Amino acid sequence: LVLMLWQIIFSILISTAVVKVYSQAGWKMTDRFYGFRYEIILIDQSHASEISETIQSQADQLGCFGWVQQKSASNISSLVGEVRCSKSRGQSFEQWMKTELSGAQSTEILVYSDTKIRLHFSHFKILEPSRETCFLDSPHQCPDIKEKNSQSKGGKTRSDEENNRAGMFHDASARNDL
Repeated sequence: LVLMLWQIIFSILISTAVVKVYSQAGWKMTDRFYGFRYEIILIDQSHASEISETIQSQADQLGCFGWVQQKSASNISSLVGEVRCSKSRGQSFEQWMKTELSGAQSTEILVYSDTKIRLHFSHFKILEPSRETCFLDSPHQCPDIKEKNSQSKGGKTRSDEENNRAGMFHDASARNDL
């Protein structure tokens, strides 16, 4: 009985110590990683492949993973995707996209508070333009949802954080290519 009591006390002490270690700064996922989604409107769509390769090269150089995809709609060509890196490298990547990436007319970035990107690959991947990918909110919002939101004006929609937590990501081919 005394031995069982000591085992229970010991297991409680160990589990408490483990919880304290993982709750300390530096151990949480948000302390170590940085993830974001982006949409880059291109000045000239003829350079989309070259810019995609530049993004992929930068990701590889920084040790990041994620994806980039060329999209075109209504005479607007864009590159969309997600990136996840170590915290410092992810912030550097975001800054590079905003200030140094040539060929961009505008860049919209949404940093994920939970750092988790929705499509995971073992490396940074260039996706086929025909693959259906989009989100409930911008950047890279699904066209049908964008249209509904503009028609409803003032209707309540979920915040991006709520959509991200719920895994609200549309990709018809996600299971085939991971």
